[in-house]
Amino acid sequence: RKILKRTPDVLSLNDFAHRAYGRPVQVFVIVLSLLNMSVALISEYTAIGDLFEHYVGGPSRIYIIILVGLVTAVYTAKGGLLISLLTDQLQAALILVLILIASLYLVVNFREPLRQPLPERLGINYSGFSSIFSLP
Repeated sequence: RKILKRTPDVLSLNDFAHRAYGRPVQVFVIVLSLLNMSVALISEYTAIGDLFEHYVGGPSRIYIIILVGLVTAVYTAKGGLLISLLTDQLQAALILVLILIASLYLVVNFREPLRQPLPERLGINYSGFSSIFSLP
């Protein structure tokens, strides 16, 4: 609230950096923001491409990555932030429904102890930890 009272015309972190520290810091904040978003998008698109390539089958993941990137760019350019927020809410709702379905499935089907031990790749491993720490 203190910042808002001192600078009511500031709308974003970039505006605040420019107002408080000048143009060089604003450019630095913009570059860091772009780098952060680039890493997040690259990791999301790579994960989507890997899922389609390995589990759904079909073309190489690069085609899926390009397709998802183009579709995302088009609907965001057409609808702006509002459509992006709406699709995020839709994704969250679908994820919650899928979690509910998976939980019910597990409760109904896995009442007995497992007959054989789980494979090593399903336990705690390097890939699991690296994916946790690389997600934005």
